[in-house]
Amino acid sequence: MKTFSLRFFALVLLALIPLSCKPEAQDLSGPERAEIREEGMKALNEAPAPGLEELAEAERAGTWLSGMGLLESSIREAAGDFGGALIAAYRELAVAYGRGLIEEDALEEGLRNVLENPEFRQEGREDALKAAEGIVEFRRGNWEAAAERLKPFAAAEDPDGFVRWLILVCEIEGGLKGGLNNEGLRALYSSLRSRHGFFPEYWRRGMDYFSSSVPVAASYAENCINLAPDGPFASVCRRFLAVQAGLGEGAGDALKTRAETETLIRTAVAGGNPLLLADLFPLIALQDNSYTFSALALLDEAASRPLFRDWFRSEADKAQGRLAERLRFLCRDQGRL
Repeated sequence: MKTFSLRFFALVLLALIPLSCKPEAQDLSGPERAEIREEGMKALNEAPAPGLEELAEAERAGTWLSGMGLLESSIREAAGDFGGALIAAYRELAVAYGRGLIEEDALEEGLRNVLENPEFRQEGREDALKAAEGIVEFRRGNWEAAAERLKPFAAAEDPDGFVRWLILVCEIEGGLKGGLNNEGLRALYSSLRSRHGFFPEYWRRGMDYFSSSVPVAASYAENCINLAPDGPFASVCRRFLAVQAGLGEGAGDALKTRAETETLIRTAVAGGNPLLLADLFPLIALQDNSYTFSALALLDEAASRPLFRDWFRSEADKAQGRLAERLRFLCRDQGRL
């Protein structure tokens, strides 16, 4: 029988990203998705062979490239750490899912492949099966069962390693050590930021864990959105920010973070294309709130350019209500030349 490889399993799923990419992720064209896949392959096949320590340090320094999780999986598999290899491969796919690059079904399919493969019931490979079972329980929200299955893999793991994050989430979500009211657990969660700042789900869960401090929770929500504006966690984060800004949840779809607004305006100004700014109209049409005021301040600077000011004026003539009022404010004559 042909030997089944975790690395092969993960690479196959990574290669499927263009097929399972969410249709609403419009910012990623076919060539760009191909580039992401190619980048992951290059990290696996062409890079000098780093060790686990080098990969961990790169992550702590804020570096994450598609394929790094698969590289870690390959290293662990070669060392006979099949459970760790499975967890590393899962992380690669969880990051891709969190960034809106693959559907959730791709994650489920990969886990099923391991759970149903008879090779992982053979001596020496059982750890991969146990790790997969732990992740399945994690994804189902069975926190105590997930923690029980995953804890054996944490014994030799870095304090800020991915499996430690998985277990910490189980402990917080399941109330296994005091839950959300335990300040020590929240502090521990925050301490994992440098290693997992590339991971949208880290920020999404942190938003809930720090909900007792609105500024901190809002920063987690904004980081999640900025990292993956079209990812599966962005909508709930926008709704949270909308409520905290004094708006209803329904305003979440219109809300954009300051970073998103700055990027959009910068792109429009650099390309001399004011039409791009129409994406900000739902935001500036909202009732008074900090995100709308921030956007208006940034748009006011763009309106100092005649091309943009004239466009705001033409759009104001077609708009109604609060949007028309704010567009007229932007195209006002205040001594601009």
